[in-house]
Amino acid sequence: MNFIIDRFLIWWLHSGRYRWSWLRRRLFERRYLTMVLPEASSLEEIEASLRQITWTMDGPLHLFDCISYPQATWAKKKDDCDGFASVTVFSDVQEKCGQVLFREGWLVIQGKIQRRGPKALSIIAEDLSPLFTR
Repeated sequence: MNFIIDRFLIWWLHSGRYRWSWLRRRLFERRYLTMVLPEASSLEEIEASLRQITWTMDGPLHLFDCISYPQATWAKKKDDCDGFASVTVFSDVQEKCGQVLFREGWLVIQGKIQRRGPKALSIIAEDLSPLFTR
C-alpha cells in the first residue's frame, strides 16, 4: 500500500497537480481574469495590499495545486499559501534562522533557484529574514 501512495504522490508532485490546477482555474476562476489588480509603486503599498488578504488553506478540491490567478486571490481577498516555488531549508540554515522560519508568516528568502520540471521551481534557502518588521 505504501508503494501505491508513494507512486501517486510522486506523480502528483511532478505533473498531476499542474494539470489539476489548470483545469480548476479554467472551470472556477475565469470570471476573475477581468479584475484590475491594485497598482503598487513601493514596498509599503505592496505590504498594505497583502495585509488585506486572508491566508488560509483551501478546501479539498484544490488538492494543493500550483497557484491561483492573482485576480482571483485579490477578488476573494483569500489565498491558500500555495506559491510559485517550493523552498527547501536544510538543517544548517534552520539552525541559523529557525526563529524566523517558525515565527514569521512572510519571509525574504535568499538562496539558489533550481528548476524542478517544466513548470516547477525550487529554492534552496541560504538565509531567511522577516518581510515585515514589527
